[in-house]
Amino acid sequence: MNSYLPTINFKPNEHEMETLSDYVLWGKNKSGLNAQQEGDVTLKEWAASKVESIDGLIENPGFQE
Repeated sequence: MNSYLPTINFKPNEHEMETLSDYVLWGKNKSGLNAQQEGDVTLKEWAASKVESIDGLIENPGFQE
């Protein structure tokens, strides 16, 4: 993350920084485990929610085509 931040052309706000850290923490290491599986941290779970429209589905972070 420290080597990535200088390469972006904007200063991330708090929400963007949290999103970046989620990607890092949920990502797999060389052993194929994320930070929670390694026992380093407890990660928040993403709860699925009922979507009322196709636009809501597309905007959902967990949406996969």
